[in-house]
Amino acid sequence: MNIAIVEDTDADAENLESCINRYMKENNLCCTVKRFKDGMDFLDKYSSIYDLIFMDVDMPYKNGINVSAKLREIDEAVTLVFVTRLKQYAIDGYSVDASDFLLKPIVYDVFAFHFKRVLEIARNKVGAEITLVSQNEKMRLKVNDIDFVEVKNHKCIFHTGDKVSEMWITLKNVSEQLIPFGFAFCNSGYLVNLNHIKNIKDDMVYVGNDCLKMSRPRRKEFFKAFFDVSRRN
Repeated sequence: MNIAIVEDTDADAENLESCINRYMKENNLCCTVKRFKDGMDFLDKYSSIYDLIFMDVDMPYKNGINVSAKLREIDEAVTLVFVTRLKQYAIDGYSVDASDFLLKPIVYDVFAFHFKRVLEIARNKVGAEITLVSQNEKMRLKVNDIDFVEVKNHKCIFHTGDKVSEMWITLKNVSEQLIPFGFAFCNSGYLVNLNHIKNIKDDMVYVGNDCLKMSRPRRKEFFKAFFDVSRRN
């Protein structure tokens, strides 16, 4: 699970991250946590890799309510939780489809009660999606639909079952969004959904209806990523 914390106060961000990590450890779960110090930085760097976002309401430059409204313009699905010192802000969460709110200062036992429910909401959301933007086009894909991505003639080709989609975008840009969801390079030209692999035999990777060549330089790293995903599943 990928979690973002949008919080301008260091102590509050550290406390929240500590609560998340403690809950994950106690419940044998794993996650990555990324902290943003203000809403503008969060929006500028946002990509649809996050399952859950903790949004501080009272921030300088652009408060959490306004940031959340902008967020909903680019991502309607991600689970959102308000974090605030003022209970009256909770009602504003309805306008941006916030799933819950936490009152500061956050106490672990209260956090754990809310977090259990929020995790279930995030898990039950429609499958994660990524939004790809190039100079002249925009494409949104469900992560679980993608078998693999290949690069050919400076284009990225997305293989989703029997369908193929092309886009003028760099594989580096695509990989930054997909690797956190369990994708890895089997060679420099193929980015593979590790959850869709049917078999690996010798230097060949069988995924979807295709058979892809695994390069020697990528072999060790690819197998490590594959076994990491297998253990989590």
